[in-house]
Amino acid sequence: MDADINQQDHDKAMAIAYALIGGGLLVLLSQFVMHERPHEERWQVTVLTVIGAGFFAVGLWQSQTTHRLAGKRLLQVADFFGVHVGQVVLLVLAACFAVLTRLAAGSGLMAWHAWAALLSWALAWTCVIAGSNRNGRGRIGRLATWEIGLLAALFIAALALRSYNIAGIPTTLAGDEASAGLSAITWLNGEANNLFSMGWFSFPSLFYALQSVSIGLIGRNIEALRLLSAFAGAFTVVGLYLLARSLFGQLTAFLAAACLVANHFHVHFSRIGLQNIWDGLFLVIAFGGLWHGWKKGWRGGFIICGIALGLGQYFYVGFRIVPLLVIIWSISAAIVQFDTFKKRLPDLILSVYTALIIYLPLALFYIENPVDFNAPLERVTIFNGWLDQMVHATGSAEWSIILQQAWQAAQGITHLPLQHWYPAGEPLLLAGAAGLFLLGLLIAVLRFDLRYWLVLLPLLGVIAISALSMDVPAAQRYVLAAPSVAILVALPLAETAKWVARAWPQFRPIAITTAIIIIAMLMVFDIDFYFNESADNYYLGGGNAYTAMYIVDYLEQQQNPHPIVYFFGWPRMGYLSISSIPYLAPYAEGIDVNEPLNQPPDWELTGETAFLFLPERVSDLTWVEKAYPGGIMTSWLDEKEDLQFIVYTVSTTQAGS
Repeated sequence: MDADINQQDHDKAMAIAYALIGGGLLVLLSQFVMHERPHEERWQVTVLTVIGAGFFAVGLWQSQTTHRLAGKRLLQVADFFGVHVGQVVLLVLAACFAVLTRLAAGSGLMAWHAWAALLSWALAWTCVIAGSNRNGRGRIGRLATWEIGLLAALFIAALALRSYNIAGIPTTLAGDEASAGLSAITWLNGEANNLFSMGWFSFPSLFYALQSVSIGLIGRNIEALRLLSAFAGAFTVVGLYLLARSLFGQLTAFLAAACLVANHFHVHFSRIGLQNIWDGLFLVIAFGGLWHGWKKGWRGGFIICGIALGLGQYFYVGFRIVPLLVIIWSISAAIVQFDTFKKRLPDLILSVYTALIIYLPLALFYIENPVDFNAPLERVTIFNGWLDQMVHATGSAEWSIILQQAWQAAQGITHLPLQHWYPAGEPLLLAGAAGLFLLGLLIAVLRFDLRYWLVLLPLLGVIAISALSMDVPAAQRYVLAAPSVAILVALPLAETAKWVARAWPQFRPIAITTAIIIIAMLMVFDIDFYFNESADNYYLGGGNAYTAMYIVDYLEQQQNPHPIVYFFGWPRMGYLSISSIPYLAPYAEGIDVNEPLNQPPDWELTGETAFLFLPERVSDLTWVEKAYPGGIMTSWLDEKEDLQFIVYTVSTTQAGS
């Protein structure tokens, strides 16, 4: 009896502390934000101020009275989630701080109040995690020392493959990568500080803020753009091991992680300075947390899942489907294991709530700016007129065309060459790995349960997304599926080794060694293909990106610290149309000459000037020579002796004469 009273007193004290501190912080931060918002929008902040004051007042009143802290309903909520009343206070405050984050941030590149927005978001995270915490139940077991060493080795190997000569492979810096870099530089220049708005190409700005840190540390170069992706890819390998270990055991986990370490597709996207590779990282974290929580009854796993689901929305658009996949899996789990589902329901709800709290500032931005939410989808959807054109051209029904798209998307894993961001002429898996994948897929279908369903859902999601998008199979849409693909490649090897060990225990070491050797051979094939066979066979970003790299090489070799370039490239490209040039050579001033010349130009040159002609505009060189005789002409050829451009350089003295 005394213990119950003491616990009630402790819970009341905690609730009072949370109400006083949380309510006070909400009022305080609201006042900073209030002064930055336009007058007509201050009512929103006023509402939060009143809520914060209400929490503070209730906490103050309860600290001076012996009345019951909470009503029956509130106690029922706390009991349902297995927390005390004070934690319910934190869960409510989390939503308030998330909304305040949106109000402090605003919608522009510059936040209304940047540090208030960041602090409010941090408080939202703190409140939802602390409010959900339940100590002492279903904790996950620790890894053995040797397993930690194995994980470290896998991470180092993955990072080495993803960072080796990262500026030279891929051989070109794509314009989109450089555009992301230019968006990141706005953070370094003090032109952006809002984590909760949009950066380049209607993608959330958080990624560009992270890239700005990399650029600030390493410099304005290709390595700074791509290194974050290398780390994200390497951490995905670690996350995949932990996920597969919980699902299928240590052998499958090691084989799957080793497969992903060297997979040519995953290595490639880990070497590109864009957000795509983060999809796989957040997926393995979310699914790993979900499965650990489901299997062990560990609420921390569900909270980790929620954090990954929410934070992943701030990166690539492909991750938007993952919350739907989690919901589909949860419904399936409710059907198959209803008793377990009832026990885990509070944890699942808190997982969703955690994701919502973290995502809420960006979600509210999208509600206010739906064009930015839809922009990445509108660029690729088949419903923007493409499907109608195909129906008219082929005479097939819409459903038939969509099914054909889905079939092509599925073949992108094993048979059809991928397009766009990885035009290396191969599918996601090379031949040997593709065969194992098909066997693993057969195992998953024949043994179907919640574990295999968790592995298959990302594949189905990617196929569905691709079926409704143009340019199937576009490589960038498969990053989300790569961890699942690696697990299915590993499954037949691991299962065969287990079957042999059961039938002939004395051959268990040989069976496991054989499986490891096969994976090692596949790794060698992938590494050789990516670094030796495919690296020089495509230009990331296309031919114009290839030309732009030679233009950057030319500019870097000039002794003039601020060269002026008249650029004759239209209609193929403009000086700024490929962002590699302004990103890598910001010191040069480019002037586009779009219209062909029909007489000598009369431009007034103020210093040493370069006239740069792409091959299709070389005819304009004659007029420039007549206007500015005595210049120096240089032809720039690539390694195959193909002409990339001609440069005609004129000094001020020559121009004056």
